[in-house]
Amino acid sequence: MEFTTSLLSQQDTNHCNLSFSRYMQLVSVVPTDPSVLSKLGELYDSEQDKSQAFQYHFEVSMHLQTCDLKCRFIERLLNDLSCF
Repeated sequence: MEFTTSLLSQQDTNHCNLSFSRYMQLVSVVPTDPSVLSKLGELYDSEQDKSQAFQYHFEVSMHLQTCDLKCRFIERLLNDLSCF
């Protein structure tokens, strides 16, 4: 948890490459953390990389606990990424 907090507190949202780097480090430590995967999806989406964004957002849905949450998340994701 300390490592996670340390990486997140160092994030510099004005430098997207730095954010990507830190979140990639973080996902290597906690590869199934939905909040980390979701943030990576958001970062890729902000860079207009819809394919990578979809992949990370889809991974989030795979780690949610209930079918209802998965269905709602996937529905929201498809609405947000309407280009697919």
